[in-house]
Amino acid sequence: MPMRQWVPEWMPNLSAIDKLLRAPVRVTLTGAMPPFTSGEITFELPVTNMRGLLSALNERFPGIGEVLEEDTAVAIDGVIHEIVYTQVLPPGCEVFFIPRLESG
Repeated sequence: MPMRQWVPEWMPNLSAIDKLLRAPVRVTLTGAMPPFTSGEITFELPVTNMRGLLSALNERFPGIGEVLEEDTAVAIDGVIHEIVYTQVLPPGCEVFFIPRLESG
């Protein structure tokens, strides 16, 4: 029988922290993106950066990655960014792809 390791009471629950650090990213595609979606769609993906997110979306909706890169901006936890492949996505963050606004 393996020995049980003593853990001090003040030490945080490591399994809860581990789950938090691996929390999936919540992704929302806004507006219609025919032929990929017919409206807003939200789901969770276990990714850590924009490259992984775009790749996962392209696997789910073939061809959508190029459309998202060219025609949308991305809001990560409410802050709007240009799409940068190395952009880190914190565990549990919310990512919205929104149509780019054209100025004239």
